[in-house]
Amino acid sequence: MTELPLDDVLYSLQETFPNLSRSSLHRCLQRHGCSVLPKKQGVISC
Repeated sequence: MTELPLDDVLYSLQETFPNLSRSSLHRCLQRHGCSVLPKKQGVISC
């Protein structure tokens, strides 16, 4: 998994899949559980 934004992933995949839309990529990532970053342990937020 990368920590790239959805638009960056879409841009990189559009060369291989020219008809890929942003919404279909988002649905695919959600279906496979890749749309949410895992929570990091030990990180203190302000």
